[in-house]
Amino acid sequence: MVVIVVYIMYSVLEGFVLMWFLKMTVVMLLILIMSPGVVVGDGFSVTFENPNPCALRGSSVEFRCSYEYPDGEVVNKTSWSKGATKDGRWTRTELSSLPSYQSRVEYLGDQQHNCSLAIYDLQDNDTGYYYFRFDTHDYGWRSKGSVYLSLAEPTASVYPESVRAGGNVTLTCKTSCTLPATIVWFRDGQPVDKAEFQARAEDAGNYSCAVEGQESVRSDPVALDVLYPPVSVLVEASAPGSLAEGSSVNLSCSSAANPAADSYTWFRRTGSPGSSSLLQVGSGQMLSLPSLEPCHTGHYLCQARNPLGENNSTELLLLVEMTEMNRSEPTASVYPESVRAGGNVTLTCKTSCTLPATIVWFRDGQPVDKAEFQARAEDAGNYSCAVEGQESVRSDPVALDVLYPPVSVLVEASAPGSLAEGSSVNLSCSSAANPAADSYTWFRRTGSPGSSSLLQVGSGQMLSLPSLEPSHTGHYLCQARNPLGENNSTELLLLVEMTETDRLIILVGIGVKVFAVLVLPVVMAWAWRKDSAADKEESSPTYESISGSKCYGQDSRVIEEETTV
Repeated sequence: MVVIVVYIMYSVLEGFVLMWFLKMTVVMLLILIMSPGVVVGDGFSVTFENPNPCALRGSSVEFRCSYEYPDGEVVNKTSWSKGATKDGRWTRTELSSLPSYQSRVEYLGDQQHNCSLAIYDLQDNDTGYYYFRFDTHDYGWRSKGSVYLSLAEPTASVYPESVRAGGNVTLTCKTSCTLPATIVWFRDGQPVDKAEFQARAEDAGNYSCAVEGQESVRSDPVALDVLYPPVSVLVEASAPGSLAEGSSVNLSCSSAANPAADSYTWFRRTGSPGSSSLLQVGSGQMLSLPSLEPCHTGHYLCQARNPLGENNSTELLLLVEMTEMNRSEPTASVYPESVRAGGNVTLTCKTSCTLPATIVWFRDGQPVDKAEFQARAEDAGNYSCAVEGQESVRSDPVALDVLYPPVSVLVEASAPGSLAEGSSVNLSCSSAANPAADSYTWFRRTGSPGSSSLLQVGSGQMLSLPSLEPSHTGHYLCQARNPLGENNSTELLLLVEMTETDRLIILVGIGVKVFAVLVLPVVMAWAWRKDSAADKEESSPTYESISGSKCYGQDSRVIEEETTV
């Protein structure tokens, strides 16, 4: 409006008022005519809120519309039409006369100013131009502008379409027009929480998307293929439970895999469950055993494989009962029957079975894990074998003798603790050995424990000390020997206490030694000095007293010499 006012003022000043008025009138009419959705004429107008709506196929759409007319006019009819080319001419046809719109169109407006329209269950042929018209008693007005309806449908895509279990998957939903809406996903018709995830086997299926609130309008489905190695491998028997000898059974193997398993291998465990000892007994999805023998008894498992990997089934126990006629005992053997500890031992069991049987072993009635081992002392005993599942029918026992030098050599005293002088004690020596120890030697350590200073003090399995003396105090040990070697016991401290008399004698002896070492040298030194002083006194000169001054000087000399001496 500011531009118009300025322009008018400028025109007035230029003196071209009439020319300007004509120009502005034309311009304003052109602007009104060219404005989308608006038709104006003598106070009549039609306004479309959204001239270019876009909606999903199968959903609903509402054309929001308003219209104006001069005061005094009364509207007595309203109608919506759809434009189309017919015989080369553009024509408008009222929706009420088109069969395809019957029961799908609802006029939401009135005969005042609201001309809104709703179309339900949108179909492909609903795309196009729509016009509004209203009539008064005097006039009939139709919009020059129009509403153009375009239809869209969601399009789903999944990337990648084929993925290995654990790989990432992204779901994408697009439409031909922008819809400010939330997208929801479905897999095989069931809602899906996320559009990005790590694929699992159960995620395979057909995915479709829709706009939230319009879930009935879904995209065409797209498939996700999840590849994975065999899982849930299962073995089933045609006749479960215990089976009679001579009967038949079929074992079938199944698994879930994508692609499907193309290889099946059958195994029977030849040891106890959990052992890695597996014997291949067949291939194919079914294992047929037409004539069962006791040797067929065992734990069976199936291994399924596809190009992505392999997996094993759980184990199925097949138990074949022997008939009384064929109930023969197996035969056990052990090699060698006598072995030095640390040597290798092999247990062998023979049966009447024509197939490799699963053998179980017992030592003195207790199960044994291995049929080959390095012998230990505790492995000695009686061994028997049986076919797994027929443990009640065992072989006759065979003995294993394990030889070893003395071990666990032990010294015990008949009177432990401190012993009184004059009392007696017996020291006994025992050991575990095969063959038994045939030689025992006794030693007393003459130095501190751990020193190699050993004094042999006896032999035999028992050392008797009938009258103990303090000199018997010390650390005693026993050495046991057999043909395979020798071994020493730990040391036993034997402590002999002295009597009071012996203590007094020892004290006196200590006093004499102290006197001899400390006092006697002092006494002898004193006596020697005394003798030396006496000798000096006897050897000194005797002087007589001489009177007179004549000899004074001589006397002085004598005294000086004496002093010097």
